[in-house]
Order: sequence, then C-alpha cells, then structure tokens
Amino acid sequence: MNTKITDIIKKIDEKNSNIILAFDNDNFTKLCDLINKIHSYIIGVKVHNEILNLTNEQNILLYNLCKNYSLFLWEDRKFNDISNTVMKQLKKYEDIRDFVSICPISGPDILRIKSNLGFFVLIEMSSEQNLFTPITNSIFNFVVQEANIPNNNICGIICQKEKYFRNDKLLTIKPGIHLTNTKDNVGQKYTNPKYLQTKPSLFVVGRGITESENPLEEIKKYISI
Repeated sequence: MNTKITDIIKKIDEKNSNIILAFDNDNFTKLCDLINKIHSYIIGVKVHNEILNLTNEQNILLYNLCKNYSLFLWEDRKFNDISNTVMKQLKKYEDIRDFVSICPISGPDILRIKSNLGFFVLIEMSSEQNLFTPITNSIFNFVVQEANIPNNNICGIICQKEKYFRNDKLLTIKPGIHLTNTKDNVGQKYTNPKYLQTKPSLFVVGRGITESENPLEEIKKYISI
C-alpha cells in the first residue's frame, strides 16, 4: 500500500476523525486561527492557493502549521492538462503541499507523473448537472488500473456515490458535506453523512464549519456521526 495512504489511515486512528477541513476563503489569518482551534478534530486541510493568494512565506508558514498539528495539506487545484504541462505545474507545490487533486479527463498518462505529492483523483463532483456522470465508470476503471502499478502516486478518489466507497485499495473522499443545508444558490448539492449507509474513508467539510459561529462545537457534531 502507498505509504501516504498508510500515513492517513494512521492519522484517522490517532485522531478518531476522518474529516478534512475545506477552506475556500481568502483570509489567511482566519484559516490559521481556525486550524489552531480545531486541529484535534481534523486530519487534513484543503485549500486553493489562488483564492488565498499566499506569498511563498505564508505557504511555508501554513505547511509548517499543519505539520505541527499532524495534518496533511491538500492543494485542490484539480490539475488537468497534458502530462508535460502538469509536471511543471506540480513543481510549484512539491515543497508546500502533501497532496493535490487531479482531474484526469486528459487520460491516464497524467496519473503516471512522478512527484513527491500524493494524488487525489476526481471521478465525481457534488455540483448540479456536472458532466462527470457519463464517464465516471471509465475514469474509475483506469484509476484503479493505474493504482495497481508499483510506485504510483494515486492515494484516493474524490467521489459521491456509495458504490465507489467500497474500495479496499484507495481512500475514498466525499466533498459536499453539510448537516443542515441541502444546497447553495450556485449549484452545489450537500449530503448529510448520517443518511449514508456506506461511508467513505474521508469527509470534506467546508462551509458547515467555516461559516459556523462556533466552529469548535460544530465540528464535534460531524465527529459523532
């Protein structure tokens, strides 16, 4: 098994949590304050560098903060291009992130890039009328095939349907989690995890925590599910 997968499983056991915090705001100070408050209840942090617009120094500070709290840091850039281009893009993140998300509609070659970053591969999205549904099975099949090749970087799949959660080789990651809201006004659909019969390896929780008046108490509700 990929050592990065093993490390995440260890974090899940140590913290008794499978929650990744998604922070999609542009307030770096708020992000650091939030991590300081809830680090015991999360195992990773998902960010968008272009939203935060971080300097190199801030990226290093954020990376070290996560390391100090035994959190992994995920750049949710959804890289999608020919392999030669993505190889060059990934170089920017190899010293300041642990994982990146890959959108592999360019084909399986993108999954064969050599990097010290782990890959979370997008096969489904939580937005309305997204175009992944007709091709999800095809993507899933070649991701699993590539994941069986030794020394690959594939660590997990980002998915929505419970049938993909039944996977003993890759982590399964479900974004779009919220305990009260069912959608927003720009196409996002939320899932309440208590209604899932089969659970993924990891939940991604964003606005349910970041927009809460008391994020520490709110995240405890997600832990208890």
